[in-house]
Amino acid sequence: MPDISPILIAVFIGLVCFLFCFWWFGIVKRRQAEIQTGVTSLAAMKWRECVGLVIQSLEKDGYREEISSRQPGDGGTEFLLKKGSALTLLSYKHGTAYHLGEANIRDFANGVQLIGASKGILVTLGTIESMAKDVAGRYDIQVIDGVALWPRIEGFLSSNTLDTVRQQASAQTKSKVQIGAAVSVGLTILSFFVFGGLSSVGGDKSAETNAEVAQIEAAKTSKPVDPTVAKLDATAKAMAEVDKLTDKELAKRKADTAQAIAAMPAVQSALWYSASTLQVNLNTEKNDDKALIDEICRILTKREELRYTRLQLEPPPGSTVPVRFRQCL
Repeated sequence: MPDISPILIAVFIGLVCFLFCFWWFGIVKRRQAEIQTGVTSLAAMKWRECVGLVIQSLEKDGYREEISSRQPGDGGTEFLLKKGSALTLLSYKHGTAYHLGEANIRDFANGVQLIGASKGILVTLGTIESMAKDVAGRYDIQVIDGVALWPRIEGFLSSNTLDTVRQQASAQTKSKVQIGAAVSVGLTILSFFVFGGLSSVGGDKSAETNAEVAQIEAAKTSKPVDPTVAKLDATAKAMAEVDKLTDKELAKRKADTAQAIAAMPAVQSALWYSASTLQVNLNTEKNDDKALIDEICRILTKREELRYTRLQLEPPPGSTVPVRFRQCL
């Protein structure tokens, strides 16, 4: 069997690496970013607009809204829907701060029974605990959180809104795809030298020994890896470590970061307005935005998953200075 060219092996390895990075960051992570950005955009809408989209999506499943619907109460809105002759109670919780548990499911199940509905649908832009989903199944209640809701209603949004969400999601993952491409190129070059060195081994044992010695000596005297490639590789490794963290660990990292920013002299407080927006309340009107943003970004970029956080700079109460929106580069 003829020997395979080292350059073909290197190109194959680099191509596989690039395709994996493109699939992971360009498709999987981009879709996750699109869903997260989409849910944030829904939370920025008025609740009437958002619940209207929810009802529209349910109409595809055969539901129709009854004329009598209850008004907002206890942080949400309830509507009566009808599918065939069966009544269904829809409860909608607007906002990403909701974290519904078993108690919320049981309370809603009681409401479904009291109103005489045969089943219930509980929708929120926030999250629903896994145990709560198990309880909901026992009460014949369908639960839809923000991650599951976005794919259902994105088709009912305006093209401008969808384009904005997709552009923001693409911007968040574009750099990661570029990092993957750079790592793939570096791996291709490395593979070429490795397999090129192996293929140069002849049948003569002395030549083989000389080649191994030369390769070892070349490795000892080779120039250090390009700093840019090293930085890209470090970033890729950091994102891989972030993917291993639990939701609880990620939430603690976000809380610790907000606390560190709140400790800055020019900052009164810092809180997460949404999953990707940090609201920074300033205590003075006279601030050098660049110096302030540089320091905030220094803190944020310690956590790779917070690198693309959107900053909302709020002036002190009564100030005539407008709210400013910034993002770390």
